[in-house]
Amino acid sequence: MAQSACPTGTYQTLTTGATTCNVCDAGKSCLTTTGTPADCASGSFSPAGAYKCDTPPSGYVSMATTGANLKPCAEGEYHDSTTNTCKTCGVSNLCSDSKVLTAAEIDSLNLKCPMGFYPDGKGCQPLSERTQFYPNDAA
Repeated sequence: MAQSACPTGTYQTLTTGATTCNVCDAGKSCLTTTGTPADCASGSFSPAGAYKCDTPPSGYVSMATTGANLKPCAEGEYHDSTTNTCKTCGVSNLCSDSKVLTAAEIDSLNLKCPMGFYPDGKGCQPLSERTQFYPNDAA
């Protein structure tokens, strides 16, 4: 019996007479519909049934080396695509989901904090709250 074509996101093993199409596992790439699925490269992911691995969307990292699941970065963190990690934005910075914003980007997006507020990585916070933890900044 000849192998039949499998739909995208599935594969057949090369066993003689194989007629069953298997769903491509999470963390695997099934660019061809026959043979063994390939592991996703480090820093990429694929859900079950996908035919290829992708980079995580902004604000997410792929879990471990399996590439099977995504994890959102916590509030005040951004996704560093070069290391596939969530990094802390840091006090006195403003961040998007994927990077620390430059001064020019902050200006172009009109994201400066108003007088009496400071950036804390999540947005603008009242300066009075900062002086509780950093009394030398009150001057």
